[in-house]
Amino acid sequence: EDLWHRMTWEEEDEDDDDDDGDKDDDDDGDDKDDDDKDDDDDDTKDAPPATQYLIKNSNFGAGQFNNTKEGWLWGAALPAHLADAGLVTSPVDGGASLYAVTASCIASSKDEGATWSACWTGLDGQPISGLVIKDASTMFVMRKAMVPLRTVDGGKTWPPLPSFAPIATIGFSFHLSWSGKTIVVTGLDTTPGQRQAFVWRST
Repeated sequence: EDLWHRMTWEEEDEDDDDDDGDKDDDDDGDDKDDDDKDDDDDDTKDAPPATQYLIKNSNFGAGQFNNTKEGWLWGAALPAHLADAGLVTSPVDGGASLYAVTASCIASSKDEGATWSACWTGLDGQPISGLVIKDASTMFVMRKAMVPLRTVDGGKTWPPLPSFAPIATIGFSFHLSWSGKTIVVTGLDTTPGQRQAFVWRST
């Protein structure tokens, strides 16, 4: 199964070779008058974010970032609205399907990130914190301080799971067994007077 990650790539400016690394040899080490520094700060604030690229590894994470099959291969650039997304792969197709998860959007790709679907419908305004996949039909969306959502129709509908209500505001980790038939939930209740760990299992 392929491993996928995000990598930031930033282009560096080329400067002339001088002692302080600027174009003019002045006392303060910049190439502009001091009066222009405030303008420079404003320009920095408006600068676009660095481009995020997908990188793939088919060697259990080993190897260098050298764009070869023995190491990490550079892939496509992520679209701007998915630049800070976490990546999830499907457990049933060897990682061929990619899912990008942000706090407000989940999108999927079937071509190793070259193209992406629109944000899934039915999740607008949800405080998304994670995605757990059983197969192409059944998936679970984690939400901050709220019960998870589940789909059994490939994302067409997302009803909540009310059985999680007692621990929804505590924070927990959600795990599926290798068969996908058992859910295990672990967490730590830090409420004053409680402070206890818990493990729940649903079959």
